[in-house]
Amino acid sequence: MMLPHAASPVPSAVSTPATRADGSLALLHETPIRRLILEDLPACLRLAQNRQWLAEEQKWRFLFQVGQVYGLDDLEGELAATTVLTSYGSALAVIGMVLVAARYNRQGLGRRLMQHALDAAGGVPVALYATEAGRPLYEKLGFRTLRTTTTHVRHCSTQLVAARANLVRPATPADSAAILHLDAQVTGTNRQVVLHHLFQFAEHVWVLEYNRVIRGYAAAWRNVEQVVIGPVVAPDAAGAQQLVAAAGSTLGEGEWLRLEVDARHPALGAWAVQHGLQPTFTTSLMLQGAEALPGNRAQIFAPIMLALD
Repeated sequence: MMLPHAASPVPSAVSTPATRADGSLALLHETPIRRLILEDLPACLRLAQNRQWLAEEQKWRFLFQVGQVYGLDDLEGELAATTVLTSYGSALAVIGMVLVAARYNRQGLGRRLMQHALDAAGGVPVALYATEAGRPLYEKLGFRTLRTTTTHVRHCSTQLVAARANLVRPATPADSAAILHLDAQVTGTNRQVVLHHLFQFAEHVWVLEYNRVIRGYAAAWRNVEQVVIGPVVAPDAAGAQQLVAAAGSTLGEGEWLRLEVDARHPALGAWAVQHGLQPTFTTSLMLQGAEALPGNRAQIFAPIMLALD
Protein backbone atom coordinates (compact mmCIF):
# COMPACT_ATOMS: atom_id res chain seq x y z
CA MET A 1 0.00 0.00 0.00
CA MET A 2 3.02 2.26 -0.10
CA LEU A 3 3.16 4.68 -2.97
CA PRO A 4 6.07 4.09 -5.37
CA HIS A 5 8.84 6.63 -5.37
CA ALA A 6 8.20 9.17 -8.07
CA ALA A 7 11.53 10.36 -9.39
CA SER A 8 11.60 13.95 -10.61
CA PRO A 9 14.24 15.48 -12.84
CA VAL A 10 17.03 17.28 -10.99
CA PRO A 11 18.05 20.64 -12.47
CA SER A 12 21.53 20.56 -13.93
CA ALA A 13 22.53 23.48 -11.73
CA VAL A 14 22.41 21.24 -8.67
CA SER A 15 23.50 17.96 -10.18
CA THR A 16 27.21 18.09 -9.40
CA PRO A 17 28.56 16.43 -6.24
CA ALA A 18 30.25 19.65 -5.15
CA THR A 19 27.03 21.66 -5.40
CA ARG A 20 25.07 18.98 -3.55
CA ALA A 21 27.67 18.95 -0.80
CA ASP A 22 27.52 22.73 -0.48
CA GLY A 23 23.73 22.61 -0.32
CA SER A 24 23.77 19.94 2.38
CA LEU A 25 26.29 21.96 4.39
CA ALA A 26 24.06 25.04 4.19
CA LEU A 27 21.02 23.03 5.29
CA LEU A 28 22.93 21.60 8.23
CA HIS A 29 24.48 24.82 9.50
CA GLU A 30 22.99 27.95 7.91
CA THR A 31 19.47 27.58 6.50
CA PRO A 32 16.92 28.56 9.17
CA ILE A 33 14.29 26.07 10.29
CA ARG A 34 10.88 27.64 9.85
CA ARG A 35 7.38 27.05 11.19
CA LEU A 36 5.35 25.64 8.33
CA ILE A 37 1.81 26.76 7.55
CA LEU A 38 -1.07 25.06 5.79
CA GLU A 39 0.04 26.50 2.45
CA ASP A 40 3.10 24.23 2.80
CA LEU A 41 0.90 21.14 2.76
CA PRO A 42 1.61 20.25 -0.92
CA ALA A 43 5.35 20.34 -0.20
CA CYS A 44 4.84 18.07 2.83
CA LEU A 45 2.97 15.57 0.66
CA ARG A 46 5.72 15.63 -1.98
CA LEU A 47 8.31 14.98 0.71
CA ALA A 48 6.27 12.07 2.07
CA GLN A 49 6.00 10.52 -1.38
CA ASN A 50 9.74 11.01 -1.86
CA ARG A 51 10.19 8.66 1.13
CA GLN A 52 7.57 6.24 -0.25
CA TRP A 53 5.04 7.25 2.39
CA LEU A 54 1.39 7.78 1.56
CA ALA A 55 0.30 11.31 0.63
CA GLU A 56 -1.82 11.59 3.79
CA GLU A 57 -3.49 14.94 3.18
CA GLN A 58 -6.21 14.70 5.83
CA LYS A 59 -3.76 13.52 8.46
CA TRP A 60 -1.37 16.39 7.70
CA ARG A 61 -4.26 18.89 7.88
CA PHE A 62 -5.14 17.54 11.31
CA LEU A 63 -1.52 17.83 12.48
CA PHE A 64 -1.33 21.42 11.25
CA GLN A 65 -4.39 22.14 13.42
CA VAL A 66 -3.11 20.60 16.65
CA GLY A 67 0.69 20.77 16.43
CA GLN A 68 3.67 22.86 15.42
CA VAL A 69 5.01 21.77 12.03
CA TYR A 70 8.64 22.66 11.30
CA GLY A 71 10.60 22.36 8.08
CA LEU A 72 13.82 23.08 6.22
CA ASP A 73 13.91 24.30 2.61
CA ASP A 74 16.79 23.38 0.33
CA LEU A 75 18.57 25.76 -2.05
CA GLU A 76 15.94 25.16 -4.75
CA GLY A 77 13.08 26.06 -2.38
CA GLU A 78 11.87 22.47 -2.04
CA LEU A 79 11.11 21.06 1.39
CA ALA A 80 14.05 18.95 2.55
CA ALA A 81 12.91 17.86 6.02
CA THR A 82 9.99 18.12 8.47
CA THR A 83 8.93 17.32 11.99
CA VAL A 84 5.79 17.93 14.05
CA LEU A 85 5.70 18.84 17.74
CA THR A 86 2.45 18.48 19.70
CA SER A 87 2.49 19.88 23.24
CA TYR A 88 0.31 18.82 26.17
CA GLY A 89 1.25 21.55 28.63
CA SER A 90 3.93 20.84 31.20
CA ALA A 91 3.23 17.10 31.30
CA LEU A 92 4.34 15.89 27.88
CA ALA A 93 5.11 16.74 24.26
CA VAL A 94 5.11 14.37 21.29
CA ILE A 95 7.27 14.46 18.16
CA GLY A 96 6.21 12.86 14.88
CA MET A 97 6.51 13.01 11.09
CA VAL A 98 10.31 13.21 11.13
CA LEU A 99 10.97 13.12 7.39
CA VAL A 100 14.15 13.83 5.44
CA ALA A 101 14.26 13.81 1.63
CA ALA A 102 16.11 10.78 0.27
CA ARG A 103 18.73 12.99 -1.39
CA TYR A 104 19.77 14.28 2.07
CA ASN A 105 19.92 10.94 3.87
CA ARG A 106 22.48 10.58 6.67
CA GLN A 107 23.63 14.20 6.48
CA GLY A 108 22.45 15.38 9.88
CA LEU A 109 19.17 17.03 8.91
CA GLY A 110 17.01 14.68 10.96
CA ARG A 111 19.10 15.37 14.04
CA ARG A 112 18.90 19.11 13.44
CA LEU A 113 15.09 19.05 13.11
CA MET A 114 14.81 16.82 16.18
CA GLN A 115 16.97 19.15 18.25
CA HIS A 116 14.88 22.12 17.14
CA ALA A 117 11.68 20.34 18.21
CA LEU A 118 13.21 19.35 21.55
CA ASP A 119 14.22 22.96 22.18
CA ALA A 120 10.70 24.11 21.27
CA ALA A 121 9.26 21.59 23.75
CA GLY A 122 10.83 23.66 26.53
CA GLY A 123 12.27 20.90 28.67
CA VAL A 124 9.13 18.82 29.23
CA PRO A 125 9.26 15.04 28.72
CA VAL A 126 9.02 14.13 25.03
CA ALA A 127 7.67 10.92 23.50
CA LEU A 128 7.72 9.54 19.97
CA TYR A 129 7.16 6.37 17.96
CA ALA A 130 10.30 5.19 16.17
CA THR A 131 10.93 2.85 13.27
CA GLU A 132 13.99 0.63 13.40
CA ALA A 133 15.71 3.01 10.99
CA GLY A 134 15.12 6.04 13.19
CA ARG A 135 15.73 4.50 16.61
CA PRO A 136 19.56 4.88 16.66
CA LEU A 137 19.26 8.66 16.15
CA TYR A 138 16.70 9.00 18.92
CA GLU A 139 18.82 6.94 21.30
CA LYS A 140 21.72 9.34 20.68
CA LEU A 141 19.39 12.18 21.66
CA GLY A 142 18.59 10.53 24.99
CA PHE A 143 15.40 8.62 24.15
CA ARG A 144 14.86 5.12 25.51
CA THR A 145 12.37 2.48 24.44
CA LEU A 146 9.38 1.86 26.70
CA ARG A 147 7.55 -0.74 24.61
CA THR A 148 6.44 -1.53 21.08
CA THR A 149 3.28 -1.07 19.07
CA THR A 150 2.28 -3.31 16.16
CA THR A 151 0.26 -2.06 13.22
CA HIS A 152 -2.44 -4.48 12.03
CA VAL A 153 -4.22 -4.14 8.68
CA ARG A 154 -7.32 -5.90 7.34
CA HIS A 155 -9.24 -5.85 4.06
CA CYS A 156 -12.83 -5.84 5.24
CA SER A 157 -15.13 -8.54 3.93
CA THR A 158 -16.86 -9.63 7.15
CA GLN A 159 -17.82 -7.82 10.35
CA LEU A 160 -15.68 -7.87 13.47
CA VAL A 161 -17.41 -9.63 16.36
CA ALA A 162 -17.06 -8.97 20.10
CA ALA A 163 -19.08 -10.06 23.11
CA ARG A 164 -21.57 -7.69 24.76
CA ALA A 165 -21.49 -5.18 21.92
CA ASN A 166 -24.66 -3.60 23.40
CA LEU A 167 -22.39 -1.75 25.86
CA VAL A 168 -21.08 0.40 23.00
CA ARG A 169 -22.99 3.24 21.34
CA PRO A 170 -22.20 6.20 19.08
CA ALA A 171 -20.95 9.23 20.97
CA THR A 172 -23.05 12.39 21.12
CA PRO A 173 -22.03 16.01 21.83
CA ALA A 174 -23.35 15.51 25.36
CA ASP A 175 -20.60 12.91 25.95
CA SER A 176 -17.74 15.36 25.29
CA ALA A 177 -17.13 16.37 28.90
CA ALA A 178 -17.09 12.76 30.11
CA ILE A 179 -14.70 11.71 27.33
CA LEU A 180 -12.35 14.61 28.10
CA HIS A 181 -12.41 13.73 31.81
CA LEU A 182 -11.66 10.06 31.11
CA ASP A 183 -8.90 10.94 28.68
CA ALA A 184 -7.23 13.27 31.19
CA GLN A 185 -7.26 10.52 33.83
CA VAL A 186 -5.82 7.94 31.44
CA THR A 187 -3.16 10.09 29.76
CA GLY A 188 -2.28 12.37 32.67
CA THR A 189 -2.39 15.29 30.22
CA ASN A 190 -4.83 17.88 28.92
CA ARG A 191 -5.60 16.85 25.34
CA GLN A 192 -8.72 18.99 25.05
CA VAL A 193 -7.54 20.83 21.93
CA VAL A 194 -6.50 17.62 20.17
CA LEU A 195 -9.72 15.81 21.07
CA HIS A 196 -11.84 18.78 20.02
CA HIS A 197 -10.31 18.61 16.54
CA LEU A 198 -10.40 14.78 16.56
CA PHE A 199 -14.16 14.75 17.11
CA GLN A 200 -14.52 16.86 13.96
CA PHE A 201 -11.81 15.01 12.01
CA ALA A 202 -13.05 11.48 12.79
CA GLU A 203 -15.88 9.92 10.82
CA HIS A 204 -17.18 8.05 13.87
CA VAL A 205 -16.69 8.19 17.65
CA TRP A 206 -17.98 5.45 19.94
CA VAL A 207 -18.26 5.21 23.73
CA LEU A 208 -18.24 2.22 26.06
CA GLU A 209 -20.80 2.72 28.82
CA TYR A 210 -21.27 0.76 32.05
CA ASN A 211 -24.25 1.76 34.24
CA ARG A 212 -24.51 5.11 32.43
CA VAL A 213 -20.85 5.90 33.10
CA ILE A 214 -18.51 6.26 30.13
CA ARG A 215 -15.56 3.92 30.69
CA GLY A 216 -13.98 3.97 27.21
CA TYR A 217 -14.07 5.51 23.78
CA ALA A 218 -12.70 5.02 20.27
CA ALA A 219 -12.62 6.96 17.02
CA ALA A 220 -12.42 5.93 13.37
CA TRP A 221 -10.84 8.31 10.87
CA ARG A 222 -10.02 8.03 7.19
CA ASN A 223 -6.42 8.09 5.96
CA VAL A 224 -6.19 7.79 2.15
CA GLU A 225 -7.47 4.27 1.39
CA GLN A 226 -7.42 3.12 5.04
CA VAL A 227 -9.76 3.69 7.96
CA VAL A 228 -7.72 3.97 11.16
CA ILE A 229 -9.24 3.07 14.52
CA GLY A 230 -7.60 5.19 17.16
CA PRO A 231 -7.52 6.01 19.91
CA VAL A 232 -8.94 3.02 21.73
CA VAL A 233 -9.33 3.67 25.46
CA ALA A 234 -10.99 0.97 27.57
CA PRO A 235 -10.87 -0.51 31.08
CA ASP A 236 -10.00 -3.99 29.78
CA ALA A 237 -9.40 -6.06 26.63
CA ALA A 238 -13.06 -7.05 26.33
CA GLY A 239 -14.08 -3.39 26.29
CA ALA A 240 -11.40 -2.59 23.71
CA GLN A 241 -12.63 -5.40 21.47
CA GLN A 242 -16.20 -4.08 21.68
CA LEU A 243 -15.06 -0.59 20.66
CA VAL A 244 -12.93 -1.85 17.77
CA ALA A 245 -15.77 -4.07 16.54
CA ALA A 246 -18.20 -1.14 16.68
CA ALA A 247 -15.82 1.17 14.84
CA GLY A 248 -15.08 -1.54 12.28
CA SER A 249 -18.79 -2.03 11.64
CA THR A 250 -18.90 1.33 9.87
CA LEU A 251 -16.57 0.18 7.08
CA GLY A 252 -17.87 -0.74 3.70
CA GLU A 253 -17.13 -3.90 1.76
CA GLY A 254 -13.53 -3.96 0.55
CA GLU A 255 -12.25 -1.08 2.69
CA TRP A 256 -8.94 -1.34 4.55
CA LEU A 257 -8.93 -1.19 8.34
CA ARG A 258 -5.83 -0.21 10.35
CA LEU A 259 -5.27 -0.65 14.08
CA GLU A 260 -2.13 0.05 16.15
CA VAL A 261 -2.02 -2.36 19.11
CA ASP A 262 0.08 -1.59 22.19
CA ALA A 263 2.31 -4.53 23.17
CA ARG A 264 0.95 -4.44 26.73
CA HIS A 265 -2.32 -5.81 25.35
CA PRO A 266 -1.59 -9.19 23.72
CA ALA A 267 -5.24 -10.23 24.13
CA LEU A 268 -6.36 -7.45 21.79
CA GLY A 269 -3.56 -8.33 19.37
CA ALA A 270 -4.59 -11.99 19.35
CA TRP A 271 -8.26 -11.06 18.86
CA ALA A 272 -7.29 -8.76 15.99
CA VAL A 273 -5.35 -11.55 14.25
CA GLN A 274 -8.27 -13.97 14.74
CA HIS A 275 -10.46 -11.43 12.92
CA GLY A 276 -8.12 -11.05 9.97
CA LEU A 277 -6.11 -8.01 11.07
CA GLN A 278 -2.61 -9.01 10.03
CA PRO A 279 0.48 -7.56 11.76
CA THR A 280 2.49 -5.55 9.22
CA PHE A 281 5.17 -3.60 11.09
CA THR A 282 6.27 -2.64 14.60
CA THR A 283 7.36 0.70 16.04
CA SER A 284 8.99 1.55 19.38
CA LEU A 285 7.42 3.99 21.82
CA MET A 286 10.34 6.06 23.14
CA LEU A 287 10.61 8.68 25.89
CA GLN A 288 13.12 11.34 26.86
CA GLY A 289 13.16 13.41 30.04
CA ALA A 290 11.17 11.14 32.37
CA GLU A 291 11.14 7.57 33.65
CA ALA A 292 7.56 6.91 32.60
CA LEU A 293 4.69 8.50 30.75
CA PRO A 294 2.07 10.29 32.87
CA GLY A 295 -1.36 8.89 33.62
CA ASN A 296 -2.83 5.39 33.79
CA ARG A 297 -1.85 4.38 30.28
CA ALA A 298 -2.62 0.70 30.74
CA GLN A 299 -6.10 1.70 29.53
CA ILE A 300 -4.76 2.94 26.17
CA PHE A 301 -5.03 0.03 23.76
CA ALA A 302 -4.28 2.05 20.62
CA PRO A 303 -3.03 5.61 20.06
CA ILE A 304 -4.81 8.28 18.01
CA MET A 305 -1.98 7.96 15.48
CA LEU A 306 1.74 7.19 15.64
CA ALA A 307 2.56 10.82 14.84
CA LEU A 308 0.63 12.20 17.78
CA ASP A 309 0.71 10.23 21.02
